[in-house]
Amino acid sequence: MRYWSAATIQRFSDHLRGKFPLTCKHIQPLESYYGLYTYFDAYDIYTWGAMNLWNVIHHLHFENSYYYYLNDDEATREGEMAAQLLEPINTPASANPEYSAAAVTTNEESMRAVSASAGGS
Repeated sequence: MRYWSAATIQRFSDHLRGKFPLTCKHIQPLESYYGLYTYFDAYDIYTWGAMNLWNVIHHLHFENSYYYYLNDDEATREGEMAAQLLEPINTPASANPEYSAAAVTTNEESMRAVSASAGGS
């Protein structure tokens, strides 16, 4: 079993938070590995690894406690900073239809090339 990177822990945490928002909102830190059974079954613990799931639970708890102690002004600033960081990523395709058309054309060409290399028509 490999230990997960911080990015993988964040992705898994985001996935859980998206699927089980209320449970993740009230997650408590674990005192022992036995506490993993509060949130996961034996199959999940075996498949994903106890240490990885331990890190996910504590990461979720950290995020909850961090955002709980932000006051409204700080939370607004955090949201604005995130929006500014994501703006360049989201702007070109939505603001310029040429980018969207080029992306669709490139995607169709790629699909034809993959289909041809796989022996399709």
